[in-house]
Amino acid sequence: MGGYLVAYALFLDPAPLRRRIVALLPSAGVGAVWLVAHAFAGFGASGSAMYVDPGADPFRFLGVLMERGPILLWGQWAWPPADLHYLLSAAGRGALWWMAIALAVLLVVALLLILRRHAQARFLALGMVLALVPAATTLPSGRLLIFAGIGGAGLLALLLAQLLADLLFRDVETRPFTVGERLELTGLAVEILRVEQGRPAEVAFRFDEPLESPRWRWLTWQGRSYRPFELPPVGGSAWLTLSREDGPSTP
Repeated sequence: MGGYLVAYALFLDPAPLRRRIVALLPSAGVGAVWLVAHAFAGFGASGSAMYVDPGADPFRFLGVLMERGPILLWGQWAWPPADLHYLLSAAGRGALWWMAIALAVLLVVALLLILRRHAQARFLALGMVLALVPAATTLPSGRLLIFAGIGGAGLLALLLAQLLADLLFRDVETRPFTVGERLELTGLAVEILRVEQGRPAEVAFRFDEPLESPRWRWLTWQGRSYRPFELPPVGGSAWLTLSREDGPSTP
């Protein structure tokens, strides 16, 4: 979980940099005490093909991290599971590694937009990647992805939410509205008359039939329900407000 604490300090904590570093010191102290106790008690791994102790053999660990890290990332986001890695031949492991590298590139491309827009996405992504580091001390397995899965699940939720928003709503940063733009609907044409910062500020609605036609039913949202709305006379106007039962009306 230390990776998520670091990611939080980098991307979500609004405090000045010095205070963010100070806030990490208690957790870093706990980790340091654990490392000292771990070494003093003689725990660790040596001469094992399965486990690599980063403290005892850091250079070897960097090597297996390059091999196992992408496989663990594959196991987090794709199928077959990472456990398959050590059951494959050398050629099969190589093929799976290159597939994992390709997946990592695709993930970066797919997540680039939300990583730029949302600090939460950057927090989750860095936390997920850092959570893979201790998992690489042994053979890749899905059971090692519990902590990485926290970030992975959050990123997937943000990505799906962004895709849904792109389908339902228009991003004025990439596609700003323009004066004269029209939207043709069944029985209705909408024309933008004035734009402010890429968003419609004045819009004209033109219907195929008179507004008094029985085809139309006019409603306005008040409180927590729709209520009938009486049209103003020709040449008149009406001011609509969004009212809340638990607060004042908001224009």
